[in-house]
Amino acid sequence: MVNGKRRELITGFLGTLLLSGCVYPPYYGAPYHPPRSYYEYYYYPSIGVYFHYSTGFYYYRSGTHWVRSRTLPSTYHLHSNDRRVIYVERGDPYRYYDQHHKTYKPYPQYHVDPRYDRSERDHNSRKYQEYHPTKRR
Repeated sequence: MVNGKRRELITGFLGTLLLSGCVYPPYYGAPYHPPRSYYEYYYYPSIGVYFHYSTGFYYYRSGTHWVRSRTLPSTYHLHSNDRRVIYVERGDPYRYYDQHHKTYKPYPQYHVDPRYDRSERDHNSRKYQEYHPTKRR
């Protein structure tokens, strides 16, 4: 009887010892990768202009270079129906201009009209002010 108890004890001890070697550390899923951050822009395909409302900057072409400015030259006319919201991974949307130009078609009834241009510029200015309520332009 003593040998039987001793045998059970040793077997139980060895079994526990063997099984404890099979324990895996807890699995918490895939390694954490922070979510990608995207920049939101308004893109006007009829004239190829971007507006980033969180900074208040327009991006437009001048010759072969892209210009970043708080004001858009008067030769560019905005229209709210021509506005597209786009998301890009980098802070320079013009790097994707060729892709945007192919993807987003201009507003078919687009025509130069100062009334629409003024209201759209005011809309963009208000959007910037809403994003930065303490800043005034």
